[in-house]
Amino acid sequence: MKSLDAPYADWFAAADAHDTSPLPGLLTPDCELVAPGVSLRGPEQIAGWTQVFYDAFPDISHPISATVTAGDSVAVELHTVGTHTGPLVGPQGTVPPTGRPLDLRVANVITRAGDRIASLRIYYDHVEFLTQLGLM
Repeated sequence: MKSLDAPYADWFAAADAHDTSPLPGLLTPDCELVAPGVSLRGPEQIAGWTQVFYDAFPDISHPISATVTAGDSVAVELHTVGTHTGPLVGPQGTVPPTGRPLDLRVANVITRAGDRIASLRIYYDHVEFLTQLGLM
């Protein structure tokens, strides 16, 4: 697998370090993140959303399986792996820790503008996510 260039590699490094502090310099001010059930704009909103997962899955990691680069975009196939040991805060309330493992297949399509990320599209099966946590 080809290694990712900046800023893509920096996004995953921050995610695996559970660190939102690099996001203002990594994302464009109007960066858009779209994932199942969510559409966010700007580093502050995106940092808040990612922090929810860092809190709910303190051991979360994102091993990458494959990448394809085309122009200013990259498609990344990965697994999101972790254990649900913290509260998962969502729009319908907070899900207490289930203690269950998560190994979710995920695809990201990330587009940059210059040396910053302008768009993140995150695709995964939300039913599978809920099922692995024992919520469905």
